[in-house]
Amino acid sequence: LGVPSIEIDVENLDDEEIAAELRKLDEDFQKHMMRAQKVFDSRMDNLQRTQVQREVQHQKTLEKHQKERADFEKRRQQEEIEQNRRIEQLQKDWERRREAMRQ
Repeated sequence: LGVPSIEIDVENLDDEEIAAELRKLDEDFQKHMMRAQKVFDSRMDNLQRTQVQREVQHQKTLEKHQKERADFEKRRQQEEIEQNRRIEQLQKDWERRREAMRQ
């Protein structure tokens, strides 16, 4: 990027006026640089905060899914136990009826 040139009629200005103009240019430049840095820092802070929030939300989602998976496994095991109990009961009933028919 080129720096725009400011034409100053040097012949009509004395050293004090030139020095004052240069100081003013330097001050304006510093203000603009500080403002640009402040905007940049603010944007970076917002990006960082957003990323942290996303990571927190992601972690919560992972924990929720892990809990749901553990609950599912627990329910599955309970259903297997119940099914095995029913099968045992059916076998006992079947054996008892067969035995009763033999007598």
